[in-house]
Amino acid sequence: MKGIFTRRNLAVFVLGIFSFASVIYVQIPIQSVIINNPTLKLTLSTRALILILAMVAGFVQEIFKALPPFLGEERVLGGIISGLAFGITEASFLLLPAIWQYGIGALPAISYVERLIAIVFHIATTGLIMYGSKKKRFLISYIVISLIHGFVDTLAGLTQSNMFSVMGVELAAGLVSVILLGLFVYLIKKDKTQVQLS
Repeated sequence: MKGIFTRRNLAVFVLGIFSFASVIYVQIPIQSVIINNPTLKLTLSTRALILILAMVAGFVQEIFKALPPFLGEERVLGGIISGLAFGITEASFLLLPAIWQYGIGALPAISYVERLIAIVFHIATTGLIMYGSKKKRFLISYIVISLIHGFVDTLAGLTQSNMFSVMGVELAAGLVSVILLGLFVYLIKKDKTQVQLS
């Protein structure tokens, strides 16, 4: 590994920022088509609709976050960098308008905690996908992580339907993020140990 602060890794970070545009230009339009489809509205329950919309978010975000690392010095590090850039951009997109309008102290602390959890989540998910890519298992890693992402987003969607409390969903999202990050760190350490032993 040549280091973190290289031109190629800076390019991964910048592209990770721009990958957030997939939410606006790909994810939301697909979700709008689903929401505005009269047949789906009549045939699907609210929960099923939330699940589908959340899965769209998971699959779209994860594929666009996973593209920039292919340009980096090392794919797994690129996954961390791209996930970090995406998470920071998402946090800025969601928090800055309210901060500019009402001030930093006007938002409840849970808003900041939620965004921190989301940043950790994006780092872990993209890192795991790129770890899978390194092990020649990109597709299966992408599908599994996208399903997990969709599951977490489903819980968030269900809070809007008053099916779960915001605090409960934040605790669940935090737990999933910690588990994914722990798994990612474990896999990286396991690889380093195997290299040292061989």
